[in-house]
Amino acid sequence: MKKAKFVFLVFLMFISPYLILSIHFLDTAKKIYIKDVLSFMELKSRIIASNLDDFINLKYDVLSFIREPEFLNLSLDEKKKYITKLYSSNKDFIKEIIIANVSGESVFSTDKNTKYNFKNDPIFQNAKFENFSVGAVTYYDNGPAILTIAEPIIRLKGEKPQFIAIARVSLSRLNQEVLKASRNIPGYILLIDSDGRIVCDSSYNYIFNSGLFIDEKIKNIINSLIGSKINSYNGYMEFKDGNKLISISKIESTNFWLCEIENEKNIINYSSIKWAKRIVIAGAILIAIFSFLTLKLAILLFKVH
Repeated sequence: MKKAKFVFLVFLMFISPYLILSIHFLDTAKKIYIKDVLSFMELKSRIIASNLDDFINLKYDVLSFIREPEFLNLSLDEKKKYITKLYSSNKDFIKEIIIANVSGESVFSTDKNTKYNFKNDPIFQNAKFENFSVGAVTYYDNGPAILTIAEPIIRLKGEKPQFIAIARVSLSRLNQEVLKASRNIPGYILLIDSDGRIVCDSSYNYIFNSGLFIDEKIKNIINSLIGSKINSYNGYMEFKDGNKLISISKIESTNFWLCEIENEKNIINYSSIKWAKRIVIAGAILIAIFSFLTLKLAILLFKVH
C-alpha cells in the first residue's frame, strides 16, 4: 500500500506542472492553426475581391459608350437610336437606359411608357455636379438587385453637361460570379453594401429576402474599416450559433465588401490537434512509467544503504 502511495505521489508531483504546460501547449497549437487559416482566408478574400472588381469594371461599365467620340458627335435623335440598338441586344442584363436633361426631366428612355423626373434624385445630382459615374443599388423581393448608374454626357473636358445618362443594370451576373467563387470554400461568401445590406450570398438567402442585413458585429467592423481606410480584415469571433472565422475585403472601385465566414468546427484541422494531444498523452504515460521506476530505484538505494 505504501509503495502505491509513493508511486502516486511521485506521479502527482510531476504530472501537475506537466498538465498546466500541456493545456497551454494545446491552446497555443490551436491558436497558431487558426491564425494560419485566417491568413489564408484573407488572401483568398483579397483575390476573390480583386477578381470581382475586375469583373464589375469590365461588365458593369455599361455607360462607357457615352465617352466615345462616335457617340458624342451624334445628334440627340441619333443618340436615341444608338442607345435603342445597344439596349435591344442586352435586355437580359441592361434593364433600362435613360437620357435626362440637366433639370432632371427624361428626354429619352428605352421604356417608352415611362417618364421620369430626377430633380431630387441624389444619384442624378451627384453625376450632374461631380462629373463622373456614380451608382446605387435598389433591392427587390422578386428578383436580383438593380444597380442604377448615372454619368454626365460631356463632349469636351471641363464643359458643363447638357444631358445625364442613367442606366439600370441587373446584378444577376455579379451574383453568379460570387456563387462561382464560393464553390471551393468550406464556408460561405457574402457581398455586402456599405450600409450593411446583403447584395447576395452563396447560401441563396438573398433570393428569398431582399431586406437582409449583415450581423451587427460584422457591420461594426466594416464601418471601422471604412473610417480607418483599411481594405481588409480577418478575425475569430463568437456568435450565438458558434465560433466563426471571418475575413473581409473591400472591392476597390465600389462600395461593396466581400465577407467570407467559416464555422470553426468545419475549418479546424483536428488531425493536427489530435497530434498535439497524442504528444501530451505520451508524456503522461512516460511520467507514470518513471514514477514506477523511481519506486524501484528508491528500493534499490534503500537496500544498498
